[in-house]
Amino acid sequence: MKRITATLIALTALGVGIATAQPRSLSLTEHFDAPRKGVKVEVPVGQHYTSAVVKVNGTEVASQVDSLPVVGRVVAFEYDAMQGKNRIQIRCAKGPQREYPAKVWAQMYYKNKDKSLRKIDFVEEGADTMYNRLHHHGPAFENSEVAYRLYFDKKQTVDIYGKRQRGLEIAQTMWYPTDEHLSNGSGDDVLRVSGTVGVGTLKGWDAKKKKAIHIDKFTRRVARVLSDGPVRTVVEMSVEGWSYCGDTLTLQSIYTLWGGSRECGVRHYFGGEWKDKVFCTGVQKKFGDRVSHITDKALSVWAEDFPQNDTVKYKKERVGLVVWPADGAADNYERVEDKDNYLCLMSPNEKGEIAYTFSFVWLKEEFEQWSEESFFRYVDSFGTEK
Repeated sequence: MKRITATLIALTALGVGIATAQPRSLSLTEHFDAPRKGVKVEVPVGQHYTSAVVKVNGTEVASQVDSLPVVGRVVAFEYDAMQGKNRIQIRCAKGPQREYPAKVWAQMYYKNKDKSLRKIDFVEEGADTMYNRLHHHGPAFENSEVAYRLYFDKKQTVDIYGKRQRGLEIAQTMWYPTDEHLSNGSGDDVLRVSGTVGVGTLKGWDAKKKKAIHIDKFTRRVARVLSDGPVRTVVEMSVEGWSYCGDTLTLQSIYTLWGGSRECGVRHYFGGEWKDKVFCTGVQKKFGDRVSHITDKALSVWAEDFPQNDTVKYKKERVGLVVWPADGAADNYERVEDKDNYLCLMSPNEKGEIAYTFSFVWLKEEFEQWSEESFFRYVDSFGTEK
């Protein structure tokens, strides 16, 4: 995720005290040596602003106003940058946000006693009792190329849904497409994660047994859909009272998926006695067939296996999974593996945060052609200017 650091400079130049008020209009400039697709921007604004209109080089682009934990209220938007200076005008206001075509979607459904579903944006529990009371077991979110879901249980696993054709579809397939959906070209759940990290799940690390462990001792767990578009989705998964390595922690995880890219960013915020604690993330290696690609910038695997326990109705699927532990920058995190996963060990920074990006591809995408070679090129090229 890219945040414009020039915001504070712009506010100061306008002579406005940031602590007491903020201007309705912000002027920012970004410079690029070559054209860029899908530049992601997040700009802090005053808490009393609920809408914004954003123009880039004189043309209005879709935007949204999000109120996020830790970060506060921000204007979020994407744009295609031209070479040289790109001038951004942001005008904030109160009242409803202007409507734009949706590039993303997020959903979470509670199962009523009569088996009907009720759409919700918040759920909590004090024990592992809600997993089977939520449709698709937790929140799910998508853009036109990919969809992800988060298990609302001790595993908190990130699972994936591949798309054959570009478009938003999980509101129709509800993650479990019918035969009719499939015959009409819908995507499907293409990975059997079981007890693994799937792709990009944060786990505890048992140093004695040398394996990833679940969040199985806690006092409260929360799932929340913070934003469902039109530009990006933001979903929160939080745990309070996590008993870990003899201490008690809080963990707040914020997952962000923008409309213009298949990569999902996550930022984990820790509270309590988190210093010197070690955690892990990575990609699962529990496949029938796999080729790993572990570098100083990424952990990835090109693999094939059955996506469901039913190996008669469901055929094997080929996917590529990747995690960039330091958002694509070279890092010094130790690479390890246990029985089910390729892992990276990591500890929170001085602010108590861990951030990284994860993604996947599916061989049956009709809008993108993938092979082992092209997938690993994609893994290695992440973070470079296009």
